[in-house]
Amino acid sequence: MQEQEQRYKAHIHALIQQNEGIRHVHFSIIHDYDLAASIYTHCVDEATFQFFNRMERGQTGAFKGHTLLSVSDYLEEEDNLDAKWYPNQKVEDISFPENRIFFLRKSKHGRHRIGGPLPEGYTKPVHPDLKTPFQYIGTIDGTDPKFSWLGADKLHLAFPVNECLSRVFLDYSNPAAPTVINLVNHSDAWFSTSGRVRDIEYQQVNYEVYEDVDAVNFEDLEEMNVCGVPVWYNDPVLHRCPRTGRIMRFVCSINSDTENQILNPQFTFPDRRNPDTFLNFVHPVHLFVFMCPESRILYITR
Repeated sequence: MQEQEQRYKAHIHALIQQNEGIRHVHFSIIHDYDLAASIYTHCVDEATFQFFNRMERGQTGAFKGHTLLSVSDYLEEEDNLDAKWYPNQKVEDISFPENRIFFLRKSKHGRHRIGGPLPEGYTKPVHPDLKTPFQYIGTIDGTDPKFSWLGADKLHLAFPVNECLSRVFLDYSNPAAPTVINLVNHSDAWFSTSGRVRDIEYQQVNYEVYEDVDAVNFEDLEEMNVCGVPVWYNDPVLHRCPRTGRIMRFVCSINSDTENQILNPQFTFPDRRNPDTFLNFVHPVHLFVFMCPESRILYITR
């Protein structure tokens, strides 16, 4: 079996070396669990690929027609057959969008914000199974050209931060009053005093779009939120809209941040010495936001 596998690898390698009908495509990361979704979300342009290479990530897929023959990590030697993996997987309706990463960086006069008071006219989602309320997280300004595809002037974001909740689907048909259509809850809440948690207001921090990919390094991401292509999103499942079946488009990630201090502290985790005093998504430390613009369905996960 091992000899047969090595012959197959050598055959694929020779085919790629001939380069006849072979297309090399860059990815931030690629999973074969749902190859079409992975291509749609993680296929990147050259500048973004180099950004992921600086993070010691980034992969290149070799395609012949609709079939993914092999995947190479950016550090792999061209002739090392065992340093690649060979999905030999076909995907229908293939296209290769060259997604480009960009960022939200802190700016006093930026049009996007994390934290701040609840926007006027906005009603947070509610759900009877939750022990703690949705907390207002922030707003993406849809009038910014980079977010015009959202189809809304303001995308207000809320998530039950203090609940042991991993992900939620929200209907944004009415962006001023989104509703819950599905959630995944692991337990009642993070801590036994959850019933006392009320609405929390975080210190407002404003952001602006920043597009100079070449100037951003890994350590800069602690102060920036990522857009365009997800970073640190390693779940092989890229969720599709529960109504349309379409692959959901990445909006942005939101970091836990000590600058987003809680302005109205009201509780303490029993297993910690100090209360949480800032916007903290616990583990992992990021919130990821996806959207299907056709159905107005938002998917938020951590």
